Amino acid sequence: MKKFKYMVVTFASLTLWGCATVPAKNYQFENSRTYSNKTYDQVWNGVIEFMTANNIPIKTIEKDSGVIYSEIDNFSKPSFSKFFPIADCGQPPLFWTGGIAFGSFNIFVSKATAQPKVTVTTTISQQIRYENQVSQISCNSMGNFEKGVLDSIQ
Repeated sequence: MKKFKYMVVTFASLTLWGCATVPAKNYQFENSRTYSNKTYDQVWNGVIEFMTANNIPIKTIEKDSGVIYSEIDNFSKPSFSKFFPIADCGQPPLFWTGGIAFGSFNIFVSKATAQPKVTVTTTISQQIRYENQVSQISCNSMGNFEKGVLDSIQ
């Protein structure tokens, strides 16, 4: 009887452990910067040059309002490799395998003051699989991509 209880407890523990995930860490990083020595047009052009140089697809671009929205993109492609690691997606549940990380970002260039300010916001997910099931988990940016955008404005 004692062996049976031990087996039931062990089985239940392993079953619950298999459903557990390790959550992604939250990273603190700079995602906005003010450029005191640049005009709005210089900052805007710097952001556009960054997008072009890194082959990043743009969904919406509106210079008058200062917004750029990217298309959802595969963050595993070679043009993003210089920003690796891009995100922490945590650990998927036992027996699930992590797939590609994908996401999008928004860049806002503010001209509310004489000193333009750039803010980069990212949304990143990872596709995970187990047999015929597919799901997504949210990821947290590690700040490398945002730093790349902000540092690119010369």
